[in-house]
Amino acid sequence: MNNKSIEPRLHLCRRISYLKILLITISVCFIFISGCSTPKSYQSEGLLNLKYQSFFEYKHAAISPESGDNVKKFLAQALKSKGFTVYTATSFRKVLGIKSGNPVLVFKCYDAGTTDRPGSFEGGGAYSQAVECLAYDLHSEEIIYEGFGEYMGPTVADDFKGAILEALKNLPPTGTQGIITSIIRLPHDKSIGSRKYRRQKEGYSTQLQGTAWMMPSGYIVTSHHVIEGASEIKLIKTDGSELIAKEYINDKANDIALLEVISKDKLPAAIPISSKPASLGSDVFTIGYPMVGIMGTNPKFTAGKINSLSGIQNDPRIYQISVPVQSGNSGGPLLNENGEVVGIITSKLHAVGIFKMTGDLPQNVNYAIKAQYITLLPVDRSKQDIDVLIPEKGTFEELVVRLKDSVLMVITE
Repeated sequence: MNNKSIEPRLHLCRRISYLKILLITISVCFIFISGCSTPKSYQSEGLLNLKYQSFFEYKHAAISPESGDNVKKFLAQALKSKGFTVYTATSFRKVLGIKSGNPVLVFKCYDAGTTDRPGSFEGGGAYSQAVECLAYDLHSEEIIYEGFGEYMGPTVADDFKGAILEALKNLPPTGTQGIITSIIRLPHDKSIGSRKYRRQKEGYSTQLQGTAWMMPSGYIVTSHHVIEGASEIKLIKTDGSELIAKEYINDKANDIALLEVISKDKLPAAIPISSKPASLGSDVFTIGYPMVGIMGTNPKFTAGKINSLSGIQNDPRIYQISVPVQSGNSGGPLLNENGEVVGIITSKLHAVGIFKMTGDLPQNVNYAIKAQYITLLPVDRSKQDIDVLIPEKGTFEELVVRLKDSVLMVITE
């Protein structure tokens, strides 16, 4: 084949390539002309239902699972640009564990419909996307911000992204650079922390209360969230006498704290820790001090079953239990029929939050961290010997009589 026969073919190939490029260009132009014109914002509204200066308490934002799938990704990015630490947990229930010392705004944004916007191409048209946003305080559930945005961009994704930015346009930036993260914390009983924070803001005493118990090593066990940030820790025995304690060691990830008694008063007998895990369906109970301002200062007994050997999202550290608990039970011992500790009461499922998520009100769904995590803590084994109760099977009535003096009320300031 000579060069003369090759040249016409090369010219033909070039012409075909040019034609392809031209067709692609025309197609792109057609899409932009008929599908959407120049990106445009049609409407932007935003109302902050809070004193402007008070808004800057909020450094954290969480995305409600009720937000539309089309908006969640762009919402996280938009909130990050406003300076928030944005929580995008797989399970929104984990967000419920954030304590009220860290104010959190929960954002719910959703598709508010589209509007036909005639394009410049004959017979063609375009649509703008509208998004509505609502932000409320995680702990008080007070609505803080309401916003609306409408936008038209080159693609549907751009429509949503632009509409969200417009809806949040009047939301003040809370920082200079935000981050997107996730939650991997236990769903602590928020009521104690929430109450403390609200009372502190309102100028009242921040004194709080929980439950604790004596362990064989000579330390007192409670939940970390009960004593976190406390400047003073008092332990009240069943006879009304007080012990002064300080934090010895904590396991914040598992919500466990060990306290060391620094006063010289006689310590109660210790409750033994079971060497075996509890079994599914077994009988368990707790002794504690729930809601003492309403229910009184005497110890309270409640009993139930081990409902599951794992917690939320199959968390292996936790038992799900049907033992009724209230604010103030946190830190109390979960006991088996031999009077041995199998867990620590740590939380209850947040009924209002779950109702908002599912429309269903959970009944008596509570959690305890497994006792094995106490035994993993590095403690001083040379601490003074104390009396340890002997494991012995008995009726609930017999067990309560034997164990109640070893369970203490915790009061923190």
